[in-house]
Amino acid sequence: MYTNISLPAKRRQKYLRRFRLPFAVNSLLAGIAFIILPSSLHAQEAPLTPRVKVMEASILIGFSGFSSADNSLQNFKTLSPNSTILARDFSDFSISDGNVVNASSVFSALIGFSFRDKEGLGRKLNPVLRVGITFSNVGAIGLSMNRTTNTPYDTLVSNQTGNITTVDSVYYESVFADYSATQLQLDGSIIWRTAGPSRWSLFGGAGLRFGWGLNATTTVSSYSDSYLSIGDNFANRDFVDTRSDFERFRNENSFSASAYLPFGLDYRLGDNPFWSRIHFAAELRPSLSVQNIPELETVVAPSFSMVFGWRVTW
Repeated sequence: MYTNISLPAKRRQKYLRRFRLPFAVNSLLAGIAFIILPSSLHAQEAPLTPRVKVMEASILIGFSGFSSADNSLQNFKTLSPNSTILARDFSDFSISDGNVVNASSVFSALIGFSFRDKEGLGRKLNPVLRVGITFSNVGAIGLSMNRTTNTPYDTLVSNQTGNITTVDSVYYESVFADYSATQLQLDGSIIWRTAGPSRWSLFGGAGLRFGWGLNATTTVSSYSDSYLSIGDNFANRDFVDTRSDFERFRNENSFSASAYLPFGLDYRLGDNPFWSRIHFAAELRPSLSVQNIPELETVVAPSFSMVFGWRVTW
């Protein structure tokens, strides 16, 4: 048997007001619930992969060639104002035609980033973003001059045949000048690779390098020799005197940049979990290079690089 006890209306309202929570507390609890409940629901779903992830590293070494047009004598006098070799008169020297290709070593250290796929649960095979540094020593401009002076020296007559052989005194001079700088550049490129079960794969893309030309120098060298030339046979030469001289001048550091198209061949060393991560790569990089020479001008010329090395993936 239960007894129904009822409170007067005034006492009941007073009792409820005593345990009612303030409005600010109610709002705070509602906000916490709004944040926690969706988070707990997402936690039960598959987690998204990182948007960008480091997935490879490469070490590449090789050589580069820079096609530098022969430059004027006045430009090299500006680059090396204290040169004693260039202080003389060269009006009767001939200047070589065409371009001079300067070759040097190149080194690249790069890391590759892969991107998340549209579903957010895996990674795209292509493209890969490569970033790092490239180091090389490239000549920007060059100059070559030479002169040959022939002077009749003697005439030889054979006692047996009566043949006459002329003997000339020959004086040959050559002068070379070259401006070069050590290129330290930031390197970035986008690479696409073929996919398949084969260990061999092809790749290609586009890249950009920019940085600084450090340790800029101008070198000037001269070479001369005197000899007696007997007839037209090169072997019948009697060298009398040979001389050489060399000068080096420091120049201001410069800015450099290159746009290039990397492409090449990649070979995966194996199929097991260890060797499948190691690749050998050969890469060719035709480029268009720009180098600012503070004392002179900005030089734009084609160049190329051929590099080989190792790529490690994970």
